[in-house]
Amino acid sequence: YFDKDVKVGEYYKYKLEDISLTGEKVLHDPIEVFVAKPEKYELSQNYPNPFNSITHIRYQMPEQSHVSIRVYNLLGQEVIALADEIKQAGYHVLIWDGLDKNGNLVGSGIYYYRIVSGSFKQTKKMVLLK
Repeated sequence: YFDKDVKVGEYYKYKLEDISLTGEKVLHDPIEVFVAKPEKYELSQNYPNPFNSITHIRYQMPEQSHVSIRVYNLLGQEVIALADEIKQAGYHVLIWDGLDKNGNLVGSGIYYYRIVSGSFKQTKKMVLLK
């Protein structure tokens, strides 16, 4: 389970229930999770990579800041801007579906995605296979 709505500095409680193949249910005691603020900026490798239809791009920010995440082709031409906004400190994920800024499917190949947030800049490579 991935809870995409958590905020840094907050506590969350989760309950887990197992359901066996025979339908028997076991409810476990709740667990409490504290979401700590990231200590540094980081851009993770997309997953899956290579990908066919969609890929997830995760990044983290230790403070609120403007963030820009863009995808580029091998010629350095911008394919699409996935983010261009102020984001809160925390852990974030974007999904790229292989479409360009005009809504057209891009071809198989190597693409680069780049994050720029304040003085933090990083680029990673990903492969689209159809």
